[in-house]
Amino acid sequence: LEFIEGKSASITLQFPLEYKKLLILQQAETALKSVLIRNHKDIERVMLMAKEGAEPYLLVQGINFAAFERFPDVFDLKRTETNHSYAMKQRYGIEACRANIVKEIRSVFDAYGISVDYRHLSLIGDFITYNGDYRAFNRIGMEESSSPFLKMSYETTMKYLIASSTSKDKDWMTSPSSALVLGQ
Repeated sequence: LEFIEGKSASITLQFPLEYKKLLILQQAETALKSVLIRNHKDIERVMLMAKEGAEPYLLVQGINFAAFERFPDVFDLKRTETNHSYAMKQRYGIEACRANIVKEIRSVFDAYGISVDYRHLSLIGDFITYNGDYRAFNRIGMEESSSPFLKMSYETTMKYLIASSTSKDKDWMTSPSSALVLGQ
């Protein structure tokens, strides 16, 4: 292997003379699969993707924003997307995290051909990030809410209805969910 930084790489393959027939392309492909072109922490694999009629892009398995920033000629950081919302929060802040959550939820619904109003997805993004941090969007995350209607609108409705009734909880209709439940 001969490597000239930023210019080229040459691989020399040697075979015994007694080989009568040799498929060079197959041997070259096998050799290239064992050569590590470049390795970066937290990036497992990179694939060049090309959809018909669209600009090609890199699909990266793993996340390492610092590595992307070192190669601005390869990665357009203004167009970088990830499904790792927490990494987005750590690097770009809570608003970027919120926008990423909404984008990812929309992509899940789009994959099934389900149309969902952006405002509903926005409410989910707001709920997950409203306190400036990233919290779970499940019944455990809902436990923190003081709104009984918000808790009931997510899941385990009867559990929260009974608990709210027996403890005489009040809902001051401060959450969008409580307003929706009451038709406001």
